Amino acid sequence: MVDAVIEAGPYGGTWESLSRYRVPQWYRDAKFGIFLHWGAFSVPAFGNEWYPRTMYRRGTPAFEHHVATYGRHDRFGYKDFGAPRPATSSRCQALLGQANAQTRAGLPKTCHP
Repeated sequence: MVDAVIEAGPYGGTWESLSRYRVPQWYRDAKFGIFLHWGAFSVPAFGNEWYPRTMYRRGTPAFEHHVATYGRHDRFGYKDFGAPRPATSSRCQALLGQANAQTRAGLPKTCHP
């Protein structure tokens, strides 16, 4: 499937092909941008966005943190974090408003396996 998408697109699966890509003017003009890394991994607020992977690897700090904080994985796994809460506090709203006024680009990121 990936090969079909590459074949249909303007670029091939080579570095040479990708080197012809030109960054859009709006992106080059932007002086400040925010990349949002906000997913279920934000709930434990431990480590980084690799928490869903490392929390299951024995001996890692994320594994030890998870067991100490939430209990055994068979009783509380990553799926049990559910969706993160929206940024509704007045502090979050103020920060988002300030960022929105000064940001040319905002790019959300989802968690991938």
